[in-house]
Amino acid sequence: MTHDLRNPGAGNPAGDASMRREALRDIGRAWWQTRILRRSDMAALLPPAAGSASPCDPEDVWRRVDRIVRRTVFWKGDKYCFYRAFAVASMLRRRGVPARLDFGLRLSGG
Repeated sequence: MTHDLRNPGAGNPAGDASMRREALRDIGRAWWQTRILRRSDMAALLPPAAGSASPCDPEDVWRRVDRIVRRTVFWKGDKYCFYRAFAVASMLRRRGVPARLDFGLRLSGG
């Protein structure tokens, strides 16, 4: 088994499980804050960007979190982009990548 030095969790079952737990925790936090507590300022809930964290490939984090969200965010059907964005931004910031969260809104009807 080979290991990618830029992505310590790649090809490592323990690293994959750790990333899955981290993503699920972030998804749950986003759900709790928006659905139960009705908070709207989710960007304020992002963790601070870590100063010196292990390097990572942001696209790889996005792909892996996208797979996790597609399998777990069943209550919103295909509208899982917010949960994916929040989880990815949180995970990247913990790894020292200065990610931010931008929202869009699509109104239905007239």
